[in-house]
Amino acid sequence: MARVIYLEALMLLNERFYDDEWKARIAEYLGCRWPSYKGQRITAELLDEWMDWEEAAG
Repeated sequence: MARVIYLEALMLLNERFYDDEWKARIAEYLGCRWPSYKGQRITAELLDEWMDWEEAAG
């Protein structure tokens, strides 16, 4: 039961779909291109914020 709750929480937080290698690569990319990025954990919300910033800066 605990495992099901854990996996559901990951899915609801949009964490289940990003593996650690991908997160490391996108963190490196953001670190080079987004002044506001200070090493925060990569989440769907952070990526939405990045896309909004990029669109406004573009």
